[in-house]
Amino acid sequence: DLIVISTVQEKMYDQLSEIAPTVMIKLEALNWKEDVKAFAKVFNKEDVANKWLEDYEAKAKAAGDNIKKEYGEDTTYLSFLASGGQFFIFDGAGFGSVLYEDMGLKKPEGMPEQSDISLPVVTYEGLASIKSDYIFLMATDEDLAQLESNAIWNSLPAVKEGKVVKLGASPYFNQGYSSVGRELLVNEIGEMLNGTK
Repeated sequence: DLIVISTVQEKMYDQLSEIAPTVMIKLEALNWKEDVKAFAKVFNKEDVANKWLEDYEAKAKAAGDNIKKEYGEDTTYLSFLASGGQFFIFDGAGFGSVLYEDMGLKKPEGMPEQSDISLPVVTYEGLASIKSDYIFLMATDEDLAQLESNAIWNSLPAVKEGKVVKLGASPYFNQGYSSVGRELLVNEIGEMLNGTK
């Protein structure tokens, strides 16, 4: 048995070490590939991890290229989580980093940048200032109903044109933060966009 924890659980290290050998890994909130390599090192599987990362990068680039071919090189994509009347914009982490970094898709004009682990938060007015051709929206049913009853939301060009992909907050919020989840997203994003046609 082996227990693997992140530095977030550091206070539990001694307690967990009494149960089984415990390894603590410092996770990089904005560099998931380094996290994959750190786990691989613990299990002496660096070659497997490097091969998986190579394959993933090729698959993500190909998926992004296909989307650009289908929807245009300059088409922009926004992804955010609607929660309690606030909008958490995905940029350098999660779903956003799959779109922009992994797949090479274009960010919209006016989008706030993410500088640390915290997602940038905008209001309805802030959301309206982001000029995006397509939107990936993550929300609970309750948050979605609140959003869809808002005049500012309904005035957005992407909303008027039916270019919104609606996703449940679970599982999609967390998928962008794991290697397996990212691979699933790369496989699904093109199909999600096809649903807006």
